[in-house]
Amino acid sequence: ECLKCHQAGTPEFHEPDLRLRPGHGPFSEPYLTLVGAAAWGYSAPAKGPGYGIAGLIPVESMDPTMNDPKALATLRPMQYLSSTSRLIELASSGRHYDVKVDPVSLHRLIAWVDSCGVYLGEEEVRAQGDPDFPGIERLPIRPRVSTAPVIERP
Repeated sequence: ECLKCHQAGTPEFHEPDLRLRPGHGPFSEPYLTLVGAAAWGYSAPAKGPGYGIAGLIPVESMDPTMNDPKALATLRPMQYLSSTSRLIELASSGRHYDVKVDPVSLHRLIAWVDSCGVYLGEEEVRAQGDPDFPGIERLPIRPRVSTAPVIERP
């Protein structure tokens, strides 16, 4: 639905460009645009239309000098995620050029936003293999990724 207008090279094109393409580091576009400043004190290299519209909760950075002490405080209810997400509002309200995504797609989008915009799915994570690093044999439980059990959920 969104790519009808948000795909560069189409006659109706309008920013943001939601085509899959290289981004920054391990992350692709449009993921970076949709999540915006996904870590406290971090911003994606280029801000533009649609930047951060998913409305995710910023996470702690790997760089401790970039973490905001306020990040450890209790967040105000309904401050982030699908209840305030501009992306969810645009996809569900019909006020954005009469666009209203189908219920299944909307629920998937809400689940993605409410899970803080996970980047990789289970298949991609399992494909990375089990970790192996110096000292792993000293761990009480060896970490597993590709060989982790699959839990069937009803």
